[in-house]
Amino acid sequence: MIAILFMIIGGVLVVISIIGFMMYLFQPMREMYQVVIKREDDYSHYISPRGMAYLQEKTKSYLIGLAVMFAIGSVLFLSGLYMKFGSRGFSMLFSSVVEESTQYRASDADITDKIDDDGDYKADNGKVYYDYLIIKGNDIYEREQLIGRIEDFESYVPEMDKSREIFVADDYASSSTFHEVIRLLEENGFSYEKD
Repeated sequence: MIAILFMIIGGVLVVISIIGFMMYLFQPMREMYQVVIKREDDYSHYISPRGMAYLQEKTKSYLIGLAVMFAIGSVLFLSGLYMKFGSRGFSMLFSSVVEESTQYRASDADITDKIDDDGDYKADNGKVYYDYLIIKGNDIYEREQLIGRIEDFESYVPEMDKSREIFVADDYASSSTFHEVIRLLEENGFSYEKD
């Protein structure tokens, strides 16, 4: 919500500053700052050297104000974009929307070769495991379904069935995540095998 708000406010500021600059370009300088003329001789104030210096000073401050408004608007807009799309990558902005998949995608062909058609894991030792964990980077999967990161796994461990042996497969796992999973399994009394 904050990201969208930043993008809206930033976009409005950028548009206003661009419109203000276009007004400056297409209007004579004296018309831009001229107050309502009540008497005919008021006009002489704006064409006198002192009046022109005053107008130039006002024009300079006006342009600086527009530049600051444009800069703040750009920063807000880009911050909003980063907050909204930065975590998933900016390529999401320029491609079709893809649903976040919770299905496991192996980065190593050996891992997928070991998962049979029923979704069971056949280890190198020949045993077939119905219950298995795959750790890929910092993500933890149970039977190809994403559990999440280690914090999510900690709350998930008590729900797991302790009666079956669990196989822990390493698919380019982060070392700390792999060791933390093993520690949690041991602490909760699970029997397990690992790669």
